[in-house]
Order: sequence, then C-alpha cells, then structure tokens
Amino acid sequence: MSRFIFIACIIILIALAIIQAPAFVIVSDPPVKSDAVVLFIGNDRGTREKEANQLMQEGFAEYLIIPARSQVKKLNPDGTLSKIDLNLKLNNLKLNTSAWLEDTHQEALIAHEIMERLGLRSAILVSSPYHMRRIKLIAERVFGDRTALCYAPTRYETPTEGFWLLNNHEVRHVLMEYLKIIWFLLYSPFV
Repeated sequence: MSRFIFIACIIILIALAIIQAPAFVIVSDPPVKSDAVVLFIGNDRGTREKEANQLMQEGFAEYLIIPARSQVKKLNPDGTLSKIDLNLKLNNLKLNTSAWLEDTHQEALIAHEIMERLGLRSAILVSSPYHMRRIKLIAERVFGDRTALCYAPTRYETPTEGFWLLNNHEVRHVLMEYLKIIWFLLYSPFV
C-alpha cells in the first residue's frame, strides 16, 4: 500500500510540475523608477519595444539601452528619445565573448558594460513573458548585487488562456525556454 501511495504522489507532483511549467518561466515585477530600461529585443514582433517605450514615456528611466543594436537612447524633456553616441566600440565586446554564450547572455554583458560606462546602478529589464526567468538567471550572474534590477515582461504579449499543452505555440515557447535555461546552467560555471 505504501508503494502505491508513493507512486501516486510522484505522479501528482509530475502532473503539477507540467501544469505549472509556464508559470515558472514568467517573472514579473511592478516597474520602479530606475536609471535605465534595458530592452532584450530578440525576435520581437514590436511588443517588447512598445513596452520599453511605454516605460520610458511613463518616466521610469532616463536611458533606454538596446544591447542587441549596441544602442542607447536618452529621454528628452519633451518626452522624445534621442540616440546618443557613446563611442563604446561594443562590437569588440560581442566578438570577445565565448562561443558558448547564447544571444541573451551576450546582450546582458553588453548592457552591463554600457551601464558601467554611464555610471548607472538600476535597470528595468524588458522582454517577452516566457523569456523573463532566463533573463533573471543571466542578469543575476552578470550584474551581481551592485545593480538593482526589475523584471518587466511586455504587457502587450500575454500567455494564451487555457491549458498550455493544447497550444503548439505555447508548447514551443515554454519548452525552448526550459532548454535554454538548462544550457545556461550547464555552461555558466565555466565562463
């Protein structure tokens, strides 16, 4: 009888883990006033950039950093954003990173370098909802305790209602994030 109870408990735990799999990868903080908004652009359909711009317009930060484009924008008094040229030669930073690092990790390193050079100590990190757990794991390693971080998934891209395993799009996103998290956990101790 105890063997049956043990197996039933294991099955229930596995079922709960499967049901809650999407919830684990989503990390969300309410935005707080910060030095910068850092946009992890990825294969954005415009929703991440829209979120970053919205946060800037709401006055949450003075700088918008887009590491994938090696770009920094500053909020003007009239609410517009202007590109600023920092002459950082960030392409060298990207080329000097290990081939093991995936794009998000490289973007975090570039964002950290930009923030260091600008003397910024707090940031709101923006991406899609399913991308946020991995960004948090990477950012905690890259930025350490010296930078206050807030994680703000775009409000313009929401997970599908209903059971996630019945939606091919959701299954693909959730499983890819878990694979990328595992990859990061495997290689990160060596870089």
